Amino acid sequence: MEALVPLQEELPPIPPPARVWASINHRIQPARQASLPFWQRVWPWRLAAVMTTGCALLLALWIYVRPAQEALPTFIAPLRYQNGEVVLIVSGFQSEQVGWSRLVAQWSDMDGQDTTRMLYLWGQIGEGESPQFLGRIVSSDTELSVPPERWHVLKETKRFLVSVDNRQPTPDTALYRGPCRRLYTDSIASSF
Repeated sequence: MEALVPLQEELPPIPPPARVWASINHRIQPARQASLPFWQRVWPWRLAAVMTTGCALLLALWIYVRPAQEALPTFIAPLRYQNGEVVLIVSGFQSEQVGWSRLVAQWSDMDGQDTTRMLYLWGQIGEGESPQFLGRIVSSDTELSVPPERWHVLKETKRFLVSVDNRQPTPDTALYRGPCRRLYTDSIASSF
Protein backbone atom coordinates (compact mmCIF):
# COMPACT_ATOMS: atom_id res chain seq x y z
CA MET A 1 0.00 0.00 0.00
CA GLU A 2 2.86 2.34 0.83
CA ALA A 3 4.40 1.63 -2.57
CA LEU A 4 1.21 2.48 -4.46
CA VAL A 5 0.32 5.74 -2.66
CA PRO A 6 3.08 7.74 -4.43
CA LEU A 7 1.66 6.64 -7.81
CA GLN A 8 -1.76 8.04 -6.89
CA GLU A 9 -0.29 11.38 -5.93
CA GLU A 10 1.72 11.70 -9.16
CA LEU A 11 -1.27 11.19 -11.54
CA PRO A 12 -3.59 14.08 -12.37
CA PRO A 13 -7.22 13.63 -11.23
CA ILE A 14 -9.62 12.34 -13.97
CA PRO A 15 -13.40 12.80 -13.56
CA PRO A 16 -15.43 9.58 -13.99
CA PRO A 17 -17.51 9.17 -17.15
CA ALA A 18 -21.19 10.29 -17.06
CA ARG A 19 -22.40 6.68 -17.34
CA VAL A 20 -20.74 5.91 -14.01
CA TRP A 21 -22.62 8.74 -12.28
CA ALA A 22 -25.86 7.59 -13.95
CA SER A 23 -25.28 4.06 -12.70
CA ILE A 24 -24.59 5.32 -9.18
CA ASN A 25 -27.74 7.46 -9.19
CA HIS A 26 -29.79 4.54 -10.49
CA ARG A 27 -28.53 2.28 -7.70
CA ILE A 28 -29.21 4.77 -4.91
CA GLN A 29 -32.64 5.97 -6.26
CA PRO A 30 -34.66 3.26 -4.41
CA ALA A 31 -32.96 4.33 -1.23
CA ARG A 32 -34.06 7.94 -1.85
CA GLN A 33 -37.68 6.83 -2.52
CA ALA A 34 -37.66 4.83 0.69
CA SER A 35 -36.69 7.96 2.54
CA LEU A 36 -39.75 9.89 1.17
CA PRO A 37 -42.90 9.94 3.30
CA PHE A 38 -45.43 7.24 2.48
CA TRP A 39 -48.11 9.65 1.18
CA GLN A 40 -45.68 11.07 -1.42
CA ARG A 41 -44.88 7.59 -2.74
CA VAL A 42 -48.53 6.59 -3.23
CA TRP A 43 -50.01 9.75 -4.81
CA PRO A 44 -51.05 7.96 -8.05
CA TRP A 45 -53.04 5.45 -5.99
CA ARG A 46 -54.63 8.21 -3.96
CA LEU A 47 -55.62 10.03 -7.14
CA ALA A 48 -57.12 6.84 -8.58
CA ALA A 49 -59.04 6.18 -5.34
CA VAL A 50 -60.42 9.72 -5.22
CA MET A 51 -61.51 9.56 -8.86
CA THR A 52 -63.16 6.16 -8.39
CA THR A 53 -65.01 7.37 -5.30
CA GLY A 54 -66.15 10.50 -7.14
CA CYS A 55 -67.45 8.44 -10.06
CA ALA A 56 -69.28 6.09 -7.69
CA LEU A 57 -70.92 9.04 -5.90
CA LEU A 58 -72.00 10.62 -9.19
CA LEU A 59 -73.49 7.32 -10.35
CA ALA A 60 -75.37 6.89 -7.07
CA LEU A 61 -76.67 10.47 -7.28
CA TRP A 62 -77.78 9.96 -10.88
CA ILE A 63 -79.63 6.75 -9.98
CA TYR A 64 -81.34 8.44 -7.03
CA VAL A 65 -82.27 11.69 -8.80
CA ARG A 66 -83.18 10.48 -12.27
CA PRO A 67 -86.88 10.35 -13.03
CA ALA A 68 -88.53 6.97 -12.92
CA GLN A 69 -89.35 5.27 -16.18
CA GLU A 70 -92.58 6.57 -17.66
CA ALA A 71 -95.18 4.84 -15.57
CA LEU A 72 -98.78 3.98 -16.24
CA PRO A 73 -101.30 6.25 -14.53
CA THR A 74 -102.77 5.06 -11.25
CA PHE A 75 -106.05 6.79 -12.00
CA ILE A 76 -107.67 8.92 -14.67
CA ALA A 77 -110.50 11.44 -14.40
CA PRO A 78 -112.30 12.87 -17.42
CA LEU A 79 -113.70 16.25 -16.38
CA ARG A 80 -116.78 17.42 -18.21
CA TYR A 81 -118.31 20.77 -18.84
CA GLN A 82 -121.99 21.26 -17.95
CA ASN A 83 -123.07 20.07 -21.41
CA GLY A 84 -121.33 16.70 -20.85
CA GLU A 85 -118.38 17.25 -23.20
CA VAL A 86 -115.01 16.08 -21.83
CA VAL A 87 -112.83 19.17 -21.55
CA LEU A 88 -109.99 18.25 -19.20
CA ILE A 89 -108.36 14.92 -18.34
CA VAL A 90 -106.58 14.52 -15.00
CA SER A 91 -104.20 11.58 -14.58
CA GLY A 92 -102.36 10.54 -11.41
CA PHE A 93 -98.96 8.87 -11.45
CA GLN A 94 -97.72 7.31 -8.23
CA SER A 95 -94.00 6.65 -7.94
CA GLU A 96 -91.95 4.64 -5.48
CA GLN A 97 -89.39 7.45 -5.43
CA VAL A 98 -90.09 10.30 -3.05
CA GLY A 99 -90.98 13.47 -4.92
CA TRP A 100 -91.90 11.85 -8.24
CA SER A 101 -95.63 11.27 -7.72
CA ARG A 102 -97.57 13.72 -9.81
CA LEU A 103 -100.88 14.86 -11.23
CA VAL A 104 -101.13 15.73 -14.91
CA ALA A 105 -104.00 17.86 -16.19
CA GLN A 106 -104.37 17.87 -19.99
CA TRP A 107 -106.91 19.64 -22.12
CA SER A 108 -108.80 17.23 -24.32
CA ASP A 109 -109.07 19.85 -27.09
CA MET A 110 -106.31 22.45 -27.27
CA ASP A 111 -108.62 24.84 -29.14
CA GLY A 112 -111.21 24.63 -26.38
CA GLN A 113 -108.89 25.16 -23.43
CA ASP A 114 -109.76 27.90 -20.99
CA THR A 115 -106.92 30.42 -21.21
CA THR A 116 -108.78 33.45 -19.91
CA ARG A 117 -108.73 32.67 -16.18
CA MET A 118 -106.86 30.85 -13.44
CA LEU A 119 -108.45 27.49 -12.63
CA TYR A 120 -108.26 25.56 -9.37
CA LEU A 121 -108.28 21.76 -9.08
CA TRP A 122 -110.02 20.11 -6.13
CA GLY A 123 -110.41 16.49 -5.01
CA GLN A 124 -113.54 15.27 -3.24
CA ILE A 125 -113.13 12.08 -1.22
CA GLY A 126 -116.79 11.32 -0.57
CA GLU A 127 -120.24 12.64 -1.43
CA GLY A 128 -120.65 14.68 1.78
CA GLU A 129 -116.96 15.58 2.16
CA SER A 130 -115.48 19.02 1.53
CA PRO A 131 -113.23 19.18 -1.54
CA GLN A 132 -109.50 19.54 -0.88
CA PHE A 133 -107.37 21.90 -2.93
CA LEU A 134 -104.81 20.12 -5.13
CA GLY A 135 -103.29 22.89 -7.25
CA ARG A 136 -103.77 25.49 -9.96
CA ILE A 137 -104.23 24.66 -13.62
CA VAL A 138 -102.49 26.94 -16.09
CA SER A 139 -103.42 27.57 -19.70
CA SER A 140 -101.28 24.75 -21.10
CA ASP A 141 -100.97 21.19 -19.85
CA THR A 142 -100.18 21.25 -16.13
CA GLU A 143 -98.06 18.88 -14.06
CA LEU A 144 -98.37 19.08 -10.28
CA SER A 145 -95.90 17.37 -7.96
CA VAL A 146 -97.59 15.46 -5.14
CA PRO A 147 -95.72 14.89 -1.86
CA PRO A 148 -96.12 11.43 -0.28
CA GLU A 149 -98.16 12.79 2.64
CA ARG A 150 -100.74 14.22 0.17
CA TRP A 151 -100.99 11.12 -2.03
CA HIS A 152 -103.49 9.53 0.37
CA VAL A 153 -105.99 12.26 -0.59
CA LEU A 154 -105.64 11.28 -4.24
CA LYS A 155 -105.87 7.60 -3.41
CA GLU A 156 -109.28 8.16 -1.81
CA THR A 157 -110.60 10.80 -4.24
CA LYS A 158 -113.91 9.89 -5.86
CA ARG A 159 -114.45 13.09 -7.87
CA PHE A 160 -112.43 16.00 -9.21
CA LEU A 161 -113.83 19.52 -9.43
CA VAL A 162 -112.46 22.62 -11.14
CA SER A 163 -113.40 26.12 -10.01
CA VAL A 164 -112.62 29.60 -11.30
CA ASP A 165 -111.65 30.90 -7.86
CA ASN A 166 -110.02 29.55 -4.72
CA ARG A 167 -113.30 28.96 -2.87
CA GLN A 168 -114.35 25.35 -2.36
CA PRO A 169 -116.73 24.36 -5.14
CA THR A 170 -119.67 22.00 -4.93
CA PRO A 171 -120.56 19.59 -7.73
CA ASP A 172 -123.27 22.08 -8.76
CA THR A 173 -121.02 25.18 -8.78
CA ALA A 174 -117.89 23.61 -10.29
CA LEU A 175 -116.95 24.69 -13.79
CA TYR A 176 -115.76 21.15 -14.65
CA ARG A 177 -116.34 17.94 -12.74
CA GLY A 178 -115.77 14.26 -13.27
CA PRO A 179 -115.39 10.91 -11.54
CA CYS A 180 -112.01 9.45 -10.66
CA ARG A 181 -111.48 6.04 -12.26
CA ARG A 182 -108.84 3.73 -10.79
CA LEU A 183 -106.66 1.85 -13.25
CA TYR A 184 -105.47 -1.39 -11.73
CA THR A 185 -102.49 -3.28 -13.07
CA ASP A 186 -100.36 -5.83 -11.24
CA SER A 187 -97.71 -3.27 -10.29
CA ILE A 188 -100.20 -0.58 -9.29
CA ALA A 189 -102.56 -2.87 -7.36
CA SER A 190 -99.68 -4.07 -5.19
CA SER A 191 -99.01 -0.51 -4.00
CA PHE A 192 -102.50 -0.05 -2.49
